[in-house]
Amino acid sequence: MVKLLQLGFILAFTSACSTTKTVKETKDLTPEGEPQWLYEPSQECTAIEMCASGQGEDMEEADAHARKSLAGVFETKINSEFQVTKHSLSNQEVEELEEKVSDMINEQVNTIIKGVYIKHHFQKGDIFFSHAALDKNKVSRVLREELSRIDSELTHYYSLKNKLYVKKLNILFNEREVLNEKLAIVNGAGVPRKVSFDDINNLKYINMDSAISLIARGDIPSVLEKKLNETFNSVGYRIVDDKSDYNIYMEYSSKEEYLNVKGFKKYTYELSLDARNATGKQVGSFIVTKISNGRSETDAFIKVRNAVINEVTNNIEKLNLN
Repeated sequence: MVKLLQLGFILAFTSACSTTKTVKETKDLTPEGEPQWLYEPSQECTAIEMCASGQGEDMEEADAHARKSLAGVFETKINSEFQVTKHSLSNQEVEELEEKVSDMINEQVNTIIKGVYIKHHFQKGDIFFSHAALDKNKVSRVLREELSRIDSELTHYYSLKNKLYVKKLNILFNEREVLNEKLAIVNGAGVPRKVSFDDINNLKYINMDSAISLIARGDIPSVLEKKLNETFNSVGYRIVDDKSDYNIYMEYSSKEEYLNVKGFKKYTYELSLDARNATGKQVGSFIVTKISNGRSETDAFIKVRNAVINEVTNNIEKLNLN
């Protein structure tokens, strides 16, 4: 019984080349009346399955623990694996990129884990055990489809040879790296890259002489103006006061809306960016709109400030700068 209680969560992958000796040893060590998978989850699994076992005070808890054991192989610590073009990127911007990649990966992992199924149950005394499995072929198919989508986007944005896409490419590259690692675990091999990290880095040095002027129309919060400067710097543009290749006009407004909540106010914030070339011709533009509540306008703005910057980053290519 003590031995059973110490099992915890055991994770193992089935292999088509499992030896007869391993099977015999497992049988020899398995107490009579108990299933082999209790001690070696790969037992009683087919070559196309990856398996894990878990225990609990009831069958539902045992199922949950077995599923969690299988999910563990897909968990990823983004911070330790994250690669990013760090030139002119603040620590906060790097953290925001990491968070975005992490959210994307978690979405894919959740899709994969939905395919876990319970193969066997076993009970000994008051302890319940579950044997869970995943179909490696199905997992591989899900990962390959997602990698194909990412590769298509990476190839497309890289082919444009525009440094405005560097952040987008960084996100796609890191998402791809993590998912490809998972495919290698399941399948034995990943899919070769079509765009390398160095390829993406080198985009930052295209048109190094490109200079832009950020011109505020009306009042704009200083912290927002500073973040906008950092955003354009991070993709390789020099910010100058005159003689620029592009003028980007920034217009900011806040409007108080009706909110029937005592002590709180509601505001709509709007930031428009209008890009014009050296001759004054408009080459691109977009508008960011956010709504927020707070005890004051400043309090409400702080809550959406990062969201505004993120939307600028995600739409910056709409300015059509070279």
